[in-house]
Amino acid sequence: NRLLRVTSLADALTRRVREDGQVYALIKAGQRVKLARTFRMAGLPWIYDLDKPDKKNPRDKMPKGHKKDVLRLERLAKVQEQAKSLQTSVFEFRQDRINSRPARGLENMVQQTLKGYLDRDK
Repeated sequence: NRLLRVTSLADALTRRVREDGQVYALIKAGQRVKLARTFRMAGLPWIYDLDKPDKKNPRDKMPKGHKKDVLRLERLAKVQEQAKSLQTSVFEFRQDRINSRPARGLENMVQQTLKGYLDRDK
């Protein structure tokens, strides 16, 4: 019998893996329950239960809070960093707008005149 090859009860209760990948134990789950009940009725402690970690129930977790609250410090740091470079970026933006707009009035007339003089010299 396969139980005769086992030296201890703990060894018979441990699960093993066959070559084909199936998990088995020499003493099945139903027999294990009967043995545990017999031990308890005799006043002996049943020490062969697996030390399984308790499953984590989502109800037991502390709420993390909103993502907005968690990232608040990062957002504040980013805003302070952007506030430092705000004056220079506003100045550069205004200069780009002024330089990119087409010339009007007297400025336009001077540009056209200079262009004409430069083209005539070629």
